[in-house]
Amino acid sequence: MPLKKPRLDAGSELPPPPGLWAEIHPDILGVVLRFLPYLADHASLRSVCPRWRAAASSQALPPLLPLLVLPKFSLSCLTSNKELTAACFPLIPEEVVADSACYVGSCDRWLVGVTPIEVSMEDYSYRHSDGELVESGYWTQMDDECFLVNAFSRRVVRLPHLFRTSYICGHSSHEFLPIVNGLGGVCFEINGPYEISPNKVVLSASPDSGSKYIMSASSVVAGSDNLALWQPGMMSWHVCSGLDINGLKDITFYQGKLYIFHMFTKRLLAFVLDEDDRGIVISRVEQCVT
Repeated sequence: MPLKKPRLDAGSELPPPPGLWAEIHPDILGVVLRFLPYLADHASLRSVCPRWRAAASSQALPPLLPLLVLPKFSLSCLTSNKELTAACFPLIPEEVVADSACYVGSCDRWLVGVTPIEVSMEDYSYRHSDGELVESGYWTQMDDECFLVNAFSRRVVRLPHLFRTSYICGHSSHEFLPIVNGLGGVCFEINGPYEISPNKVVLSASPDSGSKYIMSASSVVAGSDNLALWQPGMMSWHVCSGLDINGLKDITFYQGKLYIFHMFTKRLLAFVLDEDDRGIVISRVEQCVT
């Protein structure tokens, strides 16, 4: 009877399976991240799994090179030698990548986009936010559609149109707010007609934060400036206007207030925000530097 050869692995356990990618030590991921200076690469790494996302968030990293939005919603990064990386094209709805779309703000992974109104040259009419046609008698170009788009999840949030000609019956109001600690004042109109052409839009928080974020749009239309406010649930923008906010300015949210810095007069105004059944409202305007 032939003797059986002893097995080489007799008495030993099977080797453990190779470690999963999710089990890479956070310090190793931190080293990898330091060799990835582009925001898009960091976003790709964070999207692999929750552990990688948590590890990336815990790293103290140098500032990243920004992600640039090019025409037709192509994305590119600026390199350290001042060149652009090859553009990539996320798969997002067609209206977001329209030739006429432009982007006027961002927050976290979200971008704020606008597209111009549709104009008919045959009947010289244009469409306002209620959907009806209004005779204009001349060619006009104005912003119409406004939306939020997540550059990575491709989610789109529709916002109220940027132009309307009618009041919302029973819910409109017009109020003059004097500037506390300063001269002048602003007019604040709720659910009235408006025309908005945003050159900058800021958000109080990311739409992913779970809080009821507020959007503010700085607008210039035919030499007349206004400031528009919106939050989820509102049917239209609420608009603030007046000579004291005309001209070059910057806007930002800080600790629940909206701040406006006027470039020419060097005035810093704080808008105290409140909320009622009509949505976000301005309850008080203060001059911060006297």
